[in-house]
Amino acid sequence: MQLQIQGRNLHVSEQLKTQIEKKIGKLEQHLPALKQAHVELKVENTRRAEQSQVVQITLHSDGQILRGEERAAEIMTAMDAVLEKLYKQIDRYKEKHYHSRTQFAKANALNTTTTGAVIKRKRHFIHALTEAQAIDEMEMLGHSFFLFLDPATNQLNLLYRRDEESCCSNRNLVRY
Repeated sequence: MQLQIQGRNLHVSEQLKTQIEKKIGKLEQHLPALKQAHVELKVENTRRAEQSQVVQITLHSDGQILRGEERAAEIMTAMDAVLEKLYKQIDRYKEKHYHSRTQFAKANALNTTTTGAVIKRKRHFIHALTEAQAIDEMEMLGHSFFLFLDPATNQLNLLYRRDEESCCSNRNLVRY
């Protein structure tokens, strides 16, 4: 497994790197197909001091991306909290893909609450995925929408989540 540790507004000491490597190494026992892990440690100026330390972990495993982010007053407290989130995501992933191969497993409903308009720009590399793979990836990431390229039609497609917790597909947004 390839591990990248990055610090923003924070010096990552060798002792901290060793602790992180040890904790991330335990993830490999739960997810043997883990290929890459990216750990980002940040210190942000916030009004609440107990939320100034941010840990974000992104895991890449056989085409699946698992991601978690937590805030706390201490880096290792945030690290433990985000690892707990990732263990839950790994359990959901394994339940869907490893333990229920004979029948289609219904995804766990994710808690989606709308708190207002959030505007964010982000560059995203679009991968060729089937609709079922795109739904799985959208649920693993916890997003309410997902943009993907359909390899059969070579067209850009958009998946989005309705209030009824079902996924809908808006096909043929852009033609090549």
